[in-house]
Amino acid sequence: MNYSNLLKRIKKRLRRKRRGLSLGFLAVLIGMSLTAGIVFRLPSTEHALSGSAGQQAVSAMTGSKYAPQRQERTPLDEIVKGMSAGSRKQVSLHTVYACGEQTERLGAWSAGQIGDAYAKNPDWNVESSTGNLLTFSRKIDDLSPECKRNAYFGVDQNGNLSLFNGLPANDQVIRTFFQLNIKRLKSSLPHETVRQLYDGIRVTDLAEYNSVLSTFSDFAVEETKKVMTPSF
Repeated sequence: MNYSNLLKRIKKRLRRKRRGLSLGFLAVLIGMSLTAGIVFRLPSTEHALSGSAGQQAVSAMTGSKYAPQRQERTPLDEIVKGMSAGSRKQVSLHTVYACGEQTERLGAWSAGQIGDAYAKNPDWNVESSTGNLLTFSRKIDDLSPECKRNAYFGVDQNGNLSLFNGLPANDQVIRTFFQLNIKRLKSSLPHETVRQLYDGIRVTDLAEYNSVLSTFSDFAVEETKKVMTPSF
């Protein structure tokens, strides 16, 4: 199943619907303005695109939301100073992705190794330090290896667009994005397309992930589009 082609067909269908509505509205508006002797100018293409509701929705859910950001970093001075000569801490790195998380053990590090790693990785932050355990954290604008292997978009039991670990039928929700206008979705898209969404749309990279969000944000219930932004 080529889901890339599926998404292209959906977007093409939506563009045709919007074009038809826009041309009809424009004809009425021109007729009214001519009758009243009003002269008006159409907005530039650049402005029209920048105001796209779909672009705004995706920008709120992806993109800069998951890009590594330099945060106020917790100084390591106290942590390192508290280590006795020759002592080591068990260091781990907690990585948070646009989809999924992963924690890896980096080993038993000396104070010098900890300081060097911290200085060389500006996107790392101290997440926790307890006893001889130290955990750094970072954010990556990508899918985790597990998500690349097994992530599907689908509809949960409450009608929300959600990301699942495995097929939606297994009901293992990773993240919920927004509630879908199911009635509008079913009336606007072919039955086969709607069925594929319920069965699960496989995503293997960030581009596909963003494409699905962009496509189905057109069917989001406005209230949930505002409040159901993914946590990071």
